[in-house]
Parts: sequence; structure tokens; C-alpha cells
Amino acid sequence: MQENLEVNEDLIDRRVHLALRHWHDRTRPEGMLVDLLLFKTAATGEQNDPRLCTNQILRQALFRLAAEQATEAALLEARFIEKTPVDHVALDLKFAESTIYSKQNQAIKHLAAIILQMENEAWRERRRRINDRVPAPAAVEPVGHDAQLDPLLSLLRQPTPPWLLSIEGIGGIGKTTLAAALLRRVAQTPHFVDFAWVSAKPAILDLGGAIRPIERPTLTAPAMVAELLTQLAPEESRGLLAFPDRALSLLRSRLRGAPHLIVIDNLETVADLEALAPTLLTLANPTKFVLTSRQRLVDESGVYLYPVPELSERDALTLVRQEGALRNLPEVANADAADLRPIFATVGGNPLALLLVVGLTHVHSLTVVLRNLREARGLPAENLYTYVYRQAWDALDERHRQVLLAMPLVATRGEPLEFVAAVCELPLAATADALYRLYQLNLVTVNGDLHARRYAIHSLTRTFLQEQVAQWL
Repeated sequence: MQENLEVNEDLIDRRVHLALRHWHDRTRPEGMLVDLLLFKTAATGEQNDPRLCTNQILRQALFRLAAEQATEAALLEARFIEKTPVDHVALDLKFAESTIYSKQNQAIKHLAAIILQMENEAWRERRRRINDRVPAPAAVEPVGHDAQLDPLLSLLRQPTPPWLLSIEGIGGIGKTTLAAALLRRVAQTPHFVDFAWVSAKPAILDLGGAIRPIERPTLTAPAMVAELLTQLAPEESRGLLAFPDRALSLLRSRLRGAPHLIVIDNLETVADLEALAPTLLTLANPTKFVLTSRQRLVDESGVYLYPVPELSERDALTLVRQEGALRNLPEVANADAADLRPIFATVGGNPLALLLVVGLTHVHSLTVVLRNLREARGLPAENLYTYVYRQAWDALDERHRQVLLAMPLVATRGEPLEFVAAVCELPLAATADALYRLYQLNLVTVNGDLHARRYAIHSLTRTFLQEQVAQWL
């Protein structure tokens, strides 16, 4: 993680000198240390006056300097804070008047070095907090995320709407991984004062194909507020968490007083989504929220929707080889593209499914693993489909299911509404309503332009519909 903004010593010396000279000047921006992380963390809540925040940094550094070089700290205090004339300072500190300026320059250098040290300490503390709060990073950089990160980072860094950004997609598509990468990347700049991560994920699918529940109470709006305060303001919130209104007021004051970045992972499991969305809007600006959800929040206003795309075939095979190397499967890591393409044909670009396939090749041949997935045989295959699709399937009524079951007849590039209506033998209006619901649940993808839309499904969804879903009917 970036530290000290790559400020060189000569530059920080000049800036600290300028900041001292303008200690009492609140009318001009000269000498404000606004691009330091120290400044961002000082400018929170009601304390957001740029000059006062800069002076707070200088005061803290002077306190440290006094512990090391009391005379130098006294010299700077007298010259810049008390504005004592040079001859009086020389007399008080028993210096020759001719040496005051050289002594002053030396003191400024020492003070600037202390501020750089404080800045590095602030970056190390930020890195510690990020590591404590955010899910553990992948062993290597996530595949296929670079093209997605840049536009999302641009949205987060601009001090304007959208304040809520929803990262959406079916289970295993990489929503949490993308959100974590996004937060870690933006944390390398001082744009946001602090970060928090709240998860509502009820279970995970491990790479052996087992579903492991996570013991976690349902995330309600008050529970979310309590979790955020525990991370962001543990001291100030002590004793307030039992009083939801007061806790919310404290959190609102903090998040609206300075820009924070908050991630709420797995939003679709939140018990009271209708109550939560308005709460988030009252907490946003300048704070921004990143949500991850298996449902598209198309019914919520003010939310920027970002559907996570499948990995391309090239990225999918890169991920498979990368995972094979990490898990000591040289036959996977070194396989030809022709040997690995059947994986992509079966599960598409769903990262979780791709990693599961690799994990299962520790025991079974690739041919057996893919056949079991296509024919929905064995517990790992059943668990994969349950983890990815069961929640969405249970949310569908009979007509929604009728349209979804017809989607394997749709070409991979997608087909227009009229084609889908014809293959599922329903009126256009009923088909359109069903496609809207399927789109909400990320079971159908939409492409095309403003005047012509095409509807399609992921490769993994196609495989699921061909066999596994028959066992749920």
C-alpha cells in the first residue's frame, strides 16, 4: 500500500515551512496539508476547517519534536505561533541573532521528518484496519478484474453521485472478490477517511463442493448501524448501541462529516431491505456505499447498478491454470487450451465453478468432473447448483419458471422478446413480466441497444437447467 504520497524531503520541508508561516491565516489555502492522509483523518465530524486541521497536524508534530529537541520546538512555537520577533527569540533562547534562521531551518527539517513519520504511521494503521475488516485477499491477483476496476474507481473517487453502487450477479460470479479488490485499491489513496465492511453472507461453498453455513445473525438496519459503529467509532459508540436512534445519529454525523467507503456484502440476505435502502441514503454523501447482491436493485432509485460479467474464455483458462499451479496440479497448470476448453463450455466464466472443477480434479479425472456437473451427479455438483441457484429458484412462481426452463433453447448470443415468448408459449406481456423478474434475480442477462434487447443465460445456468432443475420440480 502506498505510503507518504511519495513526498520527497525537500518538498515536505518547503510545505511545512509554508504551513507554519500561515498558521494564523484562514483566508488563503497556502500551506494547507490537504493531500496528506493525516489531514483526511483530522478532518472528520465537526472538525473540518482546513486551517485548523493543518494546524492540528503541526501541533502534534511539535509535541513530538519537543520530546526530542525541546529548544527547536520552542523556537518554532515562538516564531510562527506566538509571532515573536527574531531578536526576542534569540534573547529568550540564548542564540546569536545571526544564527536564528539557520536554527529555524534545521528545526523545520526535523519537524517535516516527524510529519513524514506520522504520515507513514497513518498509512500502516490504515493497512492494518483494512486487513482486519476486509476478507482475506486471494493468494494472487484476481483474474479479469483490471478492466472492471478502473471505471468503478473513477465513480467512487468523484465527490458527486452515485453514492450507492451495487455490484450484482449470480452466486460465485465474483462480487465479493471484486468489492474487496475495489476497496483495497481505493484505500491506496487518501480520498476516503476510513473504511468498513459488513457481511450478511449466510454460507460459503468450499472448493471440495461442501456448503458451510456461517453462524451470523440476520443483518437488520439496526444491526448494520451497530456493526459500522463498532468498526468506525468504537470509543464514541460505547454505551450507545443499545439505543438505535442515538446510534444512528452518531453514525450519520460521522459518515456525513467526512467521506468513508462502506461495503455491505451479500445484501440479498438482509431481512428488511426496504427499510435498509432509505437508511443508507441518509448516511451517504460524502460517504459512498458499495453493495454486493444476487438481486439487481432495479426498483431502488439512486443506485448505480454494475452487473459483474462472466470471465472471458481466455481469463477463465488463465484462472484454471493459475489455480492448478497453486494447488500442485501440474496436469491442470500445464494443460493445452484444447484440454481445458470443455471446462468453459460446461460452467462458463463463473469463477467459483471454475475453481470447484479444479479442486475436484485432485480426486477425479476432468472428464468425470465435467460429466457429473452436466448430469447433476454427486454431492459437489448438487451443492454447487444449490449454492448458486436455490434461493433464486425458490423465489420464482410457476410462470417465471416456465420462461426460465425455456431459456436453454435461446442462442448464447441472446434472442429478442418475441422469440422467447414463442418458445415458452406465453403472451408477450406475460413473457416480458417474467423476464423482468428473472433479470432481477440475475438468472437472465440482457444485451443489445436502446431499441432492441436480447435475452440470454450464463453457460452455468444452461447446464443447471438441463439436468439439476428437474430434481427440484
